[in-house]
Amino acid sequence: MTRKEFEGIIRPMKSIAFATVFSLAALAQTSMSSPKFEVVSAKIAAPITANEKGRPSGRQPGGPGTADPEHISWRATSLASLIRSAFGIKALQMDGPAWLSGSDSNTRYDIKATLPANATAPQLDAMLRNLLQERFGLRTHFETRERPGYTLVVSRSGTKLQPSKANEERSFFLTMPIEGGSEFRASKTSMVTLAEALEAVLAAEGAVVQDKTGLNGSYDIQLPFASTNVGVESSPLPSIFTALEESLGLQLEKGKVQVEVLVIDSVNKVPTEN
Repeated sequence: MTRKEFEGIIRPMKSIAFATVFSLAALAQTSMSSPKFEVVSAKIAAPITANEKGRPSGRQPGGPGTADPEHISWRATSLASLIRSAFGIKALQMDGPAWLSGSDSNTRYDIKATLPANATAPQLDAMLRNLLQERFGLRTHFETRERPGYTLVVSRSGTKLQPSKANEERSFFLTMPIEGGSEFRASKTSMVTLAEALEAVLAAEGAVVQDKTGLNGSYDIQLPFASTNVGVESSPLPSIFTALEESLGLQLEKGKVQVEVLVIDSVNKVPTEN
């Protein structure tokens, strides 16, 4: 074998070895630099007494963007809710053991934590994920699955959406109760936000709504529609399906949609000691 042939073999091997070492180093660095709470207490919550029933459960005021950015707590909250919050997913995007959302899901947890100075909201989510992994033994992976749902599309007659004015500064999306139903009122909103609002309206069906309009602009919306829990027959307002098509030139097409689902491989009901 000539020197030139030998170098032709060795050079690719060096490149592969370097890439492997670099990948492992990057992975290790990511693990080591993953943000964690500075101080944390996680325990099963005591039963709520009659005097405490008026107090809100779930996440309490505090954390990034609040007046108390370095402290965060959750009161009498479910493990499923903590997992959804940590991964930024909805209930229908999680698949776990029966006890997590079944009849044995009444266990609640109190969590109090101190955050590093200047922590951001995404870092808070990462800290909560680390807490769940370390104290509750949470192990997960994502899968793409089919779910019953709707796709939001432009109707055949074309869109009737009103683009937002260039000088508009406020961006909001509200669902307001009105006589006989509800009304969407929005300024500088996107079709993704509209799809999320429609998903909330159709929550009783447990259906996903995905934006497939292809419209990337900002729009102003005012859309009254009959409440789904009252029934269109008893309301002077159109159904949400009719209102969308007649007022906005949009349609909800029913079918199967692809959804990223967080699959819980293992999780413990009782956290390890503080």
